[in-house]
Amino acid sequence: MNKYKDFTILIPCYNEEETIGTVLVQMLSLNPKHIVVVDDGSTDRSTEIVKYLQGFGKIILIQHTKNVGVGSALKSGFRYCLGLNTKYVVTVDADNQHSKRDTVRVMKKIMKDDLLVVSGVRKFHKNIPLKKKFSNFMAKISFILLYGIKTPDPLCGLRSYSKDILPELLTLENGYDWAVSVNKLMKKFGKNSGYVPIDAIYTPYSLSSKSLTYFKGFLMLYKMIMLELVRKVDLFLNNSYSDLDIAKEANVVLPKKRAKPMYMLDERLFIVSKFN
Repeated sequence: MNKYKDFTILIPCYNEEETIGTVLVQMLSLNPKHIVVVDDGSTDRSTEIVKYLQGFGKIILIQHTKNVGVGSALKSGFRYCLGLNTKYVVTVDADNQHSKRDTVRVMKKIMKDDLLVVSGVRKFHKNIPLKKKFSNFMAKISFILLYGIKTPDPLCGLRSYSKDILPELLTLENGYDWAVSVNKLMKKFGKNSGYVPIDAIYTPYSLSSKSLTYFKGFLMLYKMIMLELVRKVDLFLNNSYSDLDIAKEANVVLPKKRAKPMYMLDERLFIVSKFN
């Protein structure tokens, strides 16, 4: 019996060649209805790895012609999911910070409680680096002071959504406003939204130069203040594009019709050196 046949897993990806293969193998092992990867203009081998794993079926690749940010990448995925026969959409980060076990947790929560949206809440135990705890603290304080939203983990990317709310998600703003808008939406839904505890996973890769630093934490707060004062003017990102234009320019690569058997896929053996 396929427990997750009503789910599509959506993964935004930008230059994640070190981890995207591992993430996809884990998600394939759950046997969801579909897996949609939105490659947001990667310049490394991320796309090559995704296309290789399409040989095992289920994976749909949407390629942006340029990098436009996670908000637009997610909306490209949501827009595509509207045309799929699916009941729920689960968003998973491409940097391997969300385990298969935690993905199952948000899946089970939205099914069991019949909710519209469920967000993971990372457990920051004592071994978590201080800069990660600091960045999450800054985000929570910012959401309370600027938007009156008290949320346990405003920046967690692991969420499950009912397909019924995808049209509303397409109206949300991009950049840091995306996280703000999603949390406002959860507040609006009230009892129809929920949270589930998940593990905070930080690998040497996720703690690299791509991660949040103390400076970036303060920069995030400053930027959110600017965005709140001038809602339609983004002082740091180029938002002069249309999500519909991005979607029209995107290239969609469907999975191969004759998929390789899953027993040939072993997540323990999948390493990026395969593509060297």
